[in-house]
Amino acid sequence: MLLSYQSVDSTNLEALRWSEKNISTDDVWFTASEQTGGLGQRNRKWHSPIGGVYTSVLYSPPAFLSNYSLYGLITLAAGNAVFDLVKEILQENSIDVNPLKIHWPNDVYYNNRKISGILTQSAFHGKLITGIGINVNAAISGSDVISPISLREILQKELNLSIITERLRKHWNQQMVQLAQSVQRGQNEYVCQTERKLAWLGEPVTVSQTDESRQPTVSGVLTGLTPTGALRIQTSDGERVLVSGSVRAAST
Repeated sequence: MLLSYQSVDSTNLEALRWSEKNISTDDVWFTASEQTGGLGQRNRKWHSPIGGVYTSVLYSPPAFLSNYSLYGLITLAAGNAVFDLVKEILQENSIDVNPLKIHWPNDVYYNNRKISGILTQSAFHGKLITGIGINVNAAISGSDVISPISLREILQKELNLSIITERLRKHWNQQMVQLAQSVQRGQNEYVCQTERKLAWLGEPVTVSQTDESRQPTVSGVLTGLTPTGALRIQTSDGERVLVSGSVRAAST
C-alpha cells in the first residue's frame, strides 16, 4: 500500500500516527512532496523542500531477525537500497560511482556530501518504521550537513520523483530478501558486502558518541562491521565496538 501526501510534518510521524489506528499485515509506504518537520538523528528537525524523495515504510520486524540486537541490520539494508539505487542512476548517466559511500550508520554520501539520510524507529503494535530522504532535485538542509548534494547537481538534470520512489521500493524489497537469505544461512556475506561500501574503511576516523551517552570521542582505524551491523574501530587500546555515533575522518 502506498499513501501519498502533498505536505506533512514528517512521513515517519505520519506512519506512526497511522500505525496507532490501523493494523496491516503488508508493508505500508508513506510519501510526501515536502516535509515541514522531517526527523533526523538525535531528534534533529529537517525542513525538506519540494524536489526530494521523502518516504517511510511501516512494516513488521522480519521473522528472520530473531532479536532486537539484529535490528541494526535493517538500517544497513535501507542504506544498501539507497546506495544501489543511486549507483544505478549514476551508471545510467555515465557518472563516476567511486565517490558514492555509505556513512555508517544511516547516511549515503557522494564526494563526502550527504545525498540521503535514513532513520528507523519503533511504531505501535510491534511495527517498525524506516524513513528515507533522498536529495533528488533539491537538497535537504540540516544543522549537521555542511554541504549537501542532490542528484540534480550531479547529473545536471531533474529526475521524476515518482519513478525514483518506485525504484527505491524495489531496491528495498531486494535488499530485505538478500538480508534474509544471508541471515538464514547463518553467514555474514551481507555485512561483508556492506563493508566494502563504507566510507573510510581502513582509515583513521573519530566517532562522536550520542549526546545522551556522554561518552568520549573514540579515535582509531575503521576496520569494518560486526555480524549485527555495529562499527568496529581499532584503537590504541584494542578494538571498540560501537552501536551508535557520528563518524568523521580523523583529519576533519
